[in-house]
Amino acid sequence: MDRYEILQGENNSVFQTATKPYQRDLLGHCLNSLVTDPVLHSRSDQFNIAYLSQDNWEFVSRGTSISKTPLFNTFYNRPGDLASYYSDEFDIQVSPVLYVNRGIGSDNDQNSNRLSRGVVMRGSIDKKVGFYPYFTSSKAFFLTWVNDYTDHNGAVPGEGFWKQNKNGGYSYFSALGQVTFNLTKISKRKWDMTGISLAKASDRSCSLIFPDHLCLSSLR
Repeated sequence: MDRYEILQGENNSVFQTATKPYQRDLLGHCLNSLVTDPVLHSRSDQFNIAYLSQDNWEFVSRGTSISKTPLFNTFYNRPGDLASYYSDEFDIQVSPVLYVNRGIGSDNDQNSNRLSRGVVMRGSIDKKVGFYPYFTSSKAFFLTWVNDYTDHNGAVPGEGFWKQNKNGGYSYFSALGQVTFNLTKISKRKWDMTGISLAKASDRSCSLIFPDHLCLSSLR
């Protein structure tokens, strides 16, 4: 969005792009005007706009593509969602989460790596209350300095409930989330729940941070 404002030579009239993260409804409204902008004519620009429109289809007024071959005629009716439902009273989108990384440390006996699997959802009720839960189950081998931190403080950084495996790695279950609701026509209140973790197995340590912070963002 910053790039498109630079190309257009002016700020968009919908929202302030310097404030991040963006609200999906405002982003969708802005995308409606970008589609026909003659400045954004390159293939990469058109691809990015189409991708963002598909990822925020419930907020885009123009039509977005439906999957031609949904899985079992039920899943991935929308290319970006495993399952979705939309009505004026309630809407929800569900997608799987898969994250894999691997690193190398010169002083590590075991190369660092992480495998996370889970589910992410977003939706709204009566277009007044929005929700965004994110759940993952992870197995990881950390770098030496993270292992040292964990041994010294008795906690895995950023996680609540966790356990150490016999092979020296760690397992943990993470839950993140956000709830938004309109107070007035010009303001929206947002609760961010970060670090809310549920137990994964027995013999675990635990801590809880809830809520992480509360912020008030004004809509233009």
